[in-house]
Amino acid sequence: MKISINKPFLFICKNLLHFIPRSLIFFFIAFIISSILIPIVTLVYLQDSIGLVMLFSLIGPLVYLAIQTVDLYLLSKSTYVELDDDKISVYASGFKTVNVTFKLSDVQAVNVTQVFMDKIFGLSMLHIRQISGLTQAYGFNIEDARKVASRFSKIA
Repeated sequence: MKISINKPFLFICKNLLHFIPRSLIFFFIAFIISSILIPIVTLVYLQDSIGLVMLFSLIGPLVYLAIQTVDLYLLSKSTYVELDDDKISVYASGFKTVNVTFKLSDVQAVNVTQVFMDKIFGLSMLHIRQISGLTQAYGFNIEDARKVASRFSKIA
């Protein structure tokens, strides 16, 4: 049984909410640095260079959000969990690739969780607990994730 992310737009939107506060921090840092450096470099008063300061302050956060959006899009197109009779595999590839396979004898439990925002977006997280730790896969439809968890409990 193989499940993948079938709501990529909701997956991207929900995860971008985590990156907005970080991009605001980038904005304020860029604003402070550019408001100090641009008047010094261009030898104009701050009131004359406020347009340049705002432009350079917005570029960093917008580039950061664009990079995160591309990474989330790649993740939404490539992430899957596959449950066979003897193993369970998790694969995700964005800018970073994760590919793990566990023998079912090493897996202790497969659980499905949803926080409040996940319920709104109709997404869920699959927790695969094995002897050596915990692996999580995110962004699946709740019904698909529950099917994997119930199939694991029947096999194990």
